[in-house]
This record gives sequence, C-alpha cells and structure tokens, in this order.
Amino acid sequence: MENKNENNIGWGFLGFFFPLVGLILFIVWKDTKKGASKASGIGALIGTIFSIIVTIISVVIVFTLIPTFSNTISTKTVPGNRIESKENSFDSNREYNITKEIIAEGNASKVSVRLTGKIVYILFTVSDKTTVQDAKNLGKKIITFFNEDELEEYDINIIISKNNEEGTTKEFPLMGYKSRRSDGLTW
Repeated sequence: MENKNENNIGWGFLGFFFPLVGLILFIVWKDTKKGASKASGIGALIGTIFSIIVTIISVVIVFTLIPTFSNTISTKTVPGNRIESKENSFDSNREYNITKEIIAEGNASKVSVRLTGKIVYILFTVSDKTTVQDAKNLGKKIITFFNEDELEEYDINIIISKNNEEGTTKEFPLMGYKSRRSDGLTW
C-alpha cells in the first residue's frame, strides 16, 4: 500500500526533465505506487509537450531569421570589388595592350593579364638568363604601363616565373604586389 504522506512532486519533476524515465516509472509503478506513478506520468507528458512547443518555436524563429541573414550575406561586396562607383575602364583590349607592352620589353614570354574584381593579375615567364634584379626591374616597369586612374582603382599582382630546364630556382617564382593605396611594388 502506498504511503499517503509520500511527496510525489519530485517524481513529477523527474518525469518533466526526463520524459522517458517518467514514462518507464509510470508503467512500472502503475499498480504498486499509484501516486508516484501518476506524478511521473503527468510530468513526462507535460515535459514532452513542452519540448515539442519549444522545438516548434525554435524552428519558426530560425526560418524567420534565415532570409534576414542570407540577404545580409548576399549583398556584401565581393573581395576585390571595392570601388563600385567608378566605371570599369579595364577591358580585354586594355589587357591585350599591356600584354603587348610586356612582350615588347624583350625578356618576357607566356604573358597573361587578367582582371578579377579590382585586382589585375599579371603572370609571365622570363628567360633563363634573367636575374632576380632584372625581373624586379621589369615588374617596376610594368607599373608604368598603367595610367593614374587605373593605379588608384586597381591592385596589381605580378607573378614572374623563370623558363629554365631545371624547373624553378630558389629565387623564382617572384611575386610582386601593388595595392591601390601604395606607391610601389612589394616583393
């Protein structure tokens, strides 16, 4: 027989916080400890309903906020696309002219000039007899092929490799970078 003074609230809390345990206690005690069984069963039922409501509210909040975050992410500026107000004056014709000027300098071959966002990538190969200093001087000369507006608008990334039979050397490839905010190349 069940003790009438027994405190069944504790079993209710146990069932609320651990609904599976509350359900098991309800089933096991339904004939022997009716008060504790009922308390743990009600606690399990209330805990389960509470969990379902919290889950539904969480899902609604998440799906309400996703469009807000995705709009924020999609409207961010693409890296290298910092100056949207200026008209893009750098086209394939300009890329071709810079390529011609680099080749005309004499030491360069396999020249590639391309614009990605607001960064101009210049890749070329120099002959086997070209020294590191000659390659750097050619890189500095390449900067003079750009007009003042282009230098203020674009970053310039120069990669110089060496054409030799042994493959790459300790000094090559050389990489130079000129930020639109800086005056010269950084190697």
